[in-house]
Amino acid sequence: MKNLSVVLLSLLCTQSFAMKKSSTVDFYGAEFRGFEQLGIKRLLRDDLSRRELSVWNIENIQVEAKSFDGQSQIKLVSGRGEIASFDVQGTPDNYDSQLSGYQTNSFRIPSYANRDGALKLVMIGDIKLSEIKVDLEASPSYDFRNVSKLQFADETNFKVSKVLGSSETIRVNGPVDGIKLIGDKEKVSVTGVTLHFSDGERIELTELDGRLKPGQSVAFRFAHELDRPLDKIVVSAVSSSLFGSRGRLKVQLGNK
Repeated sequence: MKNLSVVLLSLLCTQSFAMKKSSTVDFYGAEFRGFEQLGIKRLLRDDLSRRELSVWNIENIQVEAKSFDGQSQIKLVSGRGEIASFDVQGTPDNYDSQLSGYQTNSFRIPSYANRDGALKLVMIGDIKLSEIKVDLEASPSYDFRNVSKLQFADETNFKVSKVLGSSETIRVNGPVDGIKLIGDKEKVSVTGVTLHFSDGERIELTELDGRLKPGQSVAFRFAHELDRPLDKIVVSAVSSSLFGSRGRLKVQLGNK
């Protein structure tokens, strides 16, 4: 009974986020020897302000690295201590190569670690880093589901393939204050909606992922941190029905 209570409490405390993005730091084969540490949030400061760092949660860290002899380790630690570690593979033959020998390993970040002190990577041994990719997730600071004051107009309506799915790129010419997706003919599953901003940043609206029946819709309002010039929006989906005709997805853009 006690174990069941713990599981239920864990489920209730799980936070759902509405958007994701990634930040990649290139190291170009930088070498680390002995015992060295890298603060994750310090690495992100070139891309994110202090305020943004307080809003975005670190979901996952991917490390592309190699070692001199396969005897090295990289550990992920927080204020509570070690979270996880992995052995860094490598041989003397490929250690000096600029391209070969690198392997990617991932650290999944538990929710408490974002609140419990600075996250750090601890490198033990002779290690070269190619890059570190950090996946971030957050929810907007406003009620993004409230689109009652927006006027939506049809932008595109595309047929969605089965199995492999389909993607549609919408070029943006002017202000956009929201997006609405409407299922049209057969069930479709939205697999991705990515905002490409003019400054090069990309944010995926994971809130919009999921299955839509014909006539069913989901919408997302852009304001505050998303109120920036857009270059394009990429919408991806797959037809859910194995039999029958392919589904269609209607995309509408909204303005105040």
